[in-house]
Amino acid sequence: MKKFTVKLIALALTLCCCLGALAGCGGATDDVGKLTLFYSDLSGVNTAIKRKSDLYKKYMEVCGVDFTCLTAGGGQAETKLQQYFNTGELPDLFISRTAEKPVLFKKMIDAGAILPISDYVSETQYPNIYKHLSKYEFLKSNIDFMGGKTYMIPTTWTQEHTMFIRKDWLDNLNVKLASILVADGVIASEADMTDEIYEEYKFGIPKDLMEFYRVCRAFSIYDPDNDPNTTTYGYTSSKDMYSDNWLYVAGGGYRVMEDNDGDGKYEFSGISEGNKYSVSLINSMLANGYMDPSWVTNESNNKIAAFGNGNVGIIENQVMLNTVLSYFVTQKNWTYAEAAENIVMFAPPAGEDGSYGIQGHPNFWTSVCISSSLSESKRNAALKFMDWILTDEAVDLLTYGIEGVHYKTVTDENGTRRESLLGYEDEKHGIYKTLDGVDTFSGLRLFTNITSGYYNEMQTNGDKVIAAMENAKTYNRYPDYYMLTEDTYTEHFDGLCDKMIGEFTLMERNAAFTCAQPDFSKKPSEWWGAFRNYNAAYNEAWNAYVGAMKSTYKAQAIADAYNEAVKHGVKTAAPAIDGFGRLVLD
Repeated sequence: MKKFTVKLIALALTLCCCLGALAGCGGATDDVGKLTLFYSDLSGVNTAIKRKSDLYKKYMEVCGVDFTCLTAGGGQAETKLQQYFNTGELPDLFISRTAEKPVLFKKMIDAGAILPISDYVSETQYPNIYKHLSKYEFLKSNIDFMGGKTYMIPTTWTQEHTMFIRKDWLDNLNVKLASILVADGVIASEADMTDEIYEEYKFGIPKDLMEFYRVCRAFSIYDPDNDPNTTTYGYTSSKDMYSDNWLYVAGGGYRVMEDNDGDGKYEFSGISEGNKYSVSLINSMLANGYMDPSWVTNESNNKIAAFGNGNVGIIENQVMLNTVLSYFVTQKNWTYAEAAENIVMFAPPAGEDGSYGIQGHPNFWTSVCISSSLSESKRNAALKFMDWILTDEAVDLLTYGIEGVHYKTVTDENGTRRESLLGYEDEKHGIYKTLDGVDTFSGLRLFTNITSGYYNEMQTNGDKVIAAMENAKTYNRYPDYYMLTEDTYTEHFDGLCDKMIGEFTLMERNAAFTCAQPDFSKKPSEWWGAFRNYNAAYNEAWNAYVGAMKSTYKAQAIADAYNEAVKHGVKTAAPAIDGFGRLVLD
C-alpha cells in the first residue's frame, strides 16, 4: 500500500522511559509514519482515533505508534487479503486465518511477501514477541514450507463449549413426577408413589445419553413450562460444524479426526461405529418429536433464541453466559438474577463406554503477519507495536479500559477485583455496558492474545465466566495440531462437518427404527440397549451415509491428507490457555 511518512512528536513519559525502546513499545520514534492494520472488524478503531478517544490517547502516551485501519466486512477478510497480495500491496500488519486456512499463507511465504519475524526477535530484542512465539515452537516442525522460521504471531482464540439446560423445567417436572410415572405406566396411580420410586425416576441434569434421551422426551411431552399452549422440545442445535460433535465423542470418538480403530490411522469420527449408535439416538428423538425439527437449518443465534424464548430445554453453546442469559431477560422478562438461577451449564452426556466431551476450536485460528516490504523504521515500529500489545498492560487496557475512567479497583473481604464505572443498561438487566460500546478503540484487542469471542463476557460476571471456562477445559477436546496446506483439507473440512449433520437428517427421514418408541414403563436400563437393534433400513441408511461422507464430502481425502501430515509432523499438545482465553506464558 502507499505509505505516508509523518513526524511523530516524542512523548517523554515515565512509563515509556521505564520500558525502553526495545522491551516495551517505547515512545514515538522519528520518521515512523503511519502503519496500516488490516482485519475484518477494525472500522471502529479509526472512528476512535479521529475523535481521539480516551483509550486512543492513553495508547499514544504509552506506545505512540500511529496507524490507519483497513477493513473488510461480511466475512470477506481473506478475499480482500488475497486481492492485496495479488496487487503487491499488502497492509503493513494484517490478521490472517493462517492456522485454519493456510493455503494463502503458503503462497505469501513462497513469494517472500511476509516478514520472517523470528529473524528479528530474541530474549532481548522484542522480548514479549519472543516469549509469545516460544509457546508455538511446534508450528515450525509441522510446517515444511516455513523452513524453520516463524512468519506469524498467533493470536489466542479459545472457544470453550458447554451444555445449557433449563433447571426450572426440571423442577417443574419433578413436582408432577407422580402423574408422569402414571402416564408412562411405571405406577398404577399417584398413590403408589414412594420416596424410593421418586429418587429412582426424578429428573436431573443428564449425565449420559440414556438420561439425555429421557429428559428430552419429558421436556417435549409433559409441559415443562406449565403452559399447554407452548410447543416445547428437548433439544435443538444449529448447522455450524461444532454444535453436535459431542455426540460422536459420546460415540467413542475423541476429536474430529481420530484413530478410531487403534491402528495409527486417523479417520473422520463422524463415520465411526461408535457414532452409529449416537446417531440412532438422534434419529429416534427426531422421529418421535423430542427434538426441534429445524435443528439442521438453525443459525447459531437461532438456537440460543429458541432456548431463551421457551421452545427448547437444552442446547450446546460456547461458554458465553451473559449472552445466553440476556435472551431470557429480553424474551421471558426475567431479571438477570432469575435467569442466572434457572439456567445451568453442564458437561455433555457420556456414551455407553463413559466417553464424553466436546470438540473445541483450536487454540488459535488467526495470526498477525507483517509485510516484508516495510522500511527498517516502519518494520521496527510494527515490531514495537506487537511487542507492546502482547503485554499484560495492553491486555488490561483493551479489556477493562482506564482505571478511574472505565473501572475502579475494589478490595474487600472477597479479595481484590475490578468494578465497571460504565453503569448498568438498566436495573432489571444488571448487565454492564461494555467497553466496546463506549470506546471502539478497544477493537485493537484483535491483535492481542485476548479471546475476542469472550471479550464482552468479561465485562460483567467475569468470575462466573472464568470458572465455567476452566471447568469446560476439562471436557473440551482439542485436536493434535498439524498444519495442512492441501486444498482438499482446507477447503472442505468445514463443509464435511456441516454435511455430516445434514446427512443425519436424511437418515432420520429414510430409516425407521425398531426402537423408535422405547417402553418407558420399564426402567431405562432395560430399554436402553434397544438402540443397538438396528433394523435393515437403518443399516442401509448408515452405509449410504458413510459412503457419501467418504466420497461426495471428501472425508477420505481429508483423512488421507491428515495422515500424510502426521507422518512428518510432531504431535504436540496445544499451548496452555488461562481463564481469560490468553496464552499462558509462564
